[in-house]
Amino acid sequence: MRILITRAVFAEAREPESNESFELLIPDIHVEKRPLDSDVSQRLLGKRRLIKSHTLEGFEAHRMVYVFRRPEDSLISAYFQAMGRPESQERVQQKGPDRYCIDRMPLWNAHMELALSLDCDDQVYMAAYEDMKRDTQAVLGPVLAFLGLTVSAANIAQAVKETEFSKLQKQYPSETRPMFRKGIIGDAKNHLKEETLAKIESESGGLYNAACAKLRYSL
Repeated sequence: MRILITRAVFAEAREPESNESFELLIPDIHVEKRPLDSDVSQRLLGKRRLIKSHTLEGFEAHRMVYVFRRPEDSLISAYFQAMGRPESQERVQQKGPDRYCIDRMPLWNAHMELALSLDCDDQVYMAAYEDMKRDTQAVLGPVLAFLGLTVSAANIAQAVKETEFSKLQKQYPSETRPMFRKGIIGDAKNHLKEETLAKIESESGGLYNAACAKLRYSL
């Protein structure tokens, strides 16, 4: 989403394009252990800018686009991400995908519950990852409007075309390439046991459905 937004904005402004300028416009921030402290929050959020984060704490007072996906797919994606990190690979491998996803499920639930507790009319714009995959333009247009950005349909279409998975992989050198997950809808069914999928649906499916009920775009 962050790359989509920047490509659309740059196309509309007709500014020179470069991967470096995109990354500077939208810094990639992850604060997994603690909320943003006040000094950092003021420094990063004092001006109008776009920030990507996997953490909601510290951003509650700011307008945000919340991209979510089915819990089982999100959890198995996190498993493979952890498997790709040398520092966590052995521990995660010992657990296996089913145990890892079950153990991580409360974190997914808490994250979604916090998002749903915020003002989903004026403050938070919900966007389902599955919908972005099916019709990226139909989701991106309303997201840009929510953020107060005016971008033509032609430039939105161009941004979507430029951010196809295969093209992004080629644009970034391997040593500086951002992490692109596969993003396959329904991939969890290829890796998790039926009982694991049933447990995730039982404990997290309702939150996913609640988020879907707050979607404001039409496909």
